[in-house]
Amino acid sequence: MTNQLRFLNRIEIDDVKWDHCVQTSINENPMGYSWFLDIMTQKWEGLVLGDYTAVMPIEFRKIGPFSLIEQSAYIQFNGFYADNNKIQIDFSKISNALNLSRWHTINLAEVPGFKIISDSNSSKKSSFILDLNKSYPEIYNAYNNSHKKNLRRFVRKYEKRIVEEKNASTFTRLKNDMTTLRGLKPIKTKISNRLESLIEFSTKNNFGEYYSVLNNDNKPVGCAFFLNGINRSIIFSASNNEGRETQAAFGLVDYFIQKHAGSNKKLDFAGSMIKGIAEFNKGFGADEVHYNYIYKNTNPKFILKLLRNA
Repeated sequence: MTNQLRFLNRIEIDDVKWDHCVQTSINENPMGYSWFLDIMTQKWEGLVLGDYTAVMPIEFRKIGPFSLIEQSAYIQFNGFYADNNKIQIDFSKISNALNLSRWHTINLAEVPGFKIISDSNSSKKSSFILDLNKSYPEIYNAYNNSHKKNLRRFVRKYEKRIVEEKNASTFTRLKNDMTTLRGLKPIKTKISNRLESLIEFSTKNNFGEYYSVLNNDNKPVGCAFFLNGINRSIIFSASNNEGRETQAAFGLVDYFIQKHAGSNKKLDFAGSMIKGIAEFNKGFGADEVHYNYIYKNTNPKFILKLLRNA
């Protein structure tokens, strides 16, 4: 069993062993834990190497001979987790374990720190991670000048208006305000419900921190939820137009950094490849990290659409 890669249905997965593998992995990430996957996905299963030497969550949907492997909204990456970066999995072994038919779509991203030996369908993507093991003044000095200027504007008026938020729906409301402002479609109800459940469960069980910025009428104009793992915190943020004007996002990120500076944590900005967002992340002194993104589709387009809506 040591080197056997098995595909397990959700009911077959040992949650204790799974979560222990994620917790002790070199690339520990709160998005890999069973409780997170239960909340944020419609259905997930898993690839397990040996006796949980390495694990990889899989969102596997099928309609007849057609199948789709794709991560849910707000899950940036979920590849293999292991305590040894010398372990490498050949992509062909993944395909064999999943018993893929001719018709399939694979849309996966590696977790940075663990290598999947993939074929020509892979490409590079970037994320940004800030190590919080230095003092706050040291971290602040690495902010770029534009970020320091935006923070000075925020501090003058709103520094004392950061509060612990209690209402999970504040996040999705502000998120929809932001998407409407950008001319985008609102978040689907099922996604909003998952996000709110994640915030409620995480804050109740000390797996997360949730803050908002209040305006002069004591109404939230921006908020940030930090999903906490053992060594990594992932940020989810939202704001309306007033929040953008008051630089709420800058204040909330800086507030978290002040609170956790000098710890062994890493703040994971969870991407993105979009220039403006990447510049925001990098401006805090975060390091750019790269990971493989694997995409392969042999499904007809109409089948792929059905699978994504299944």
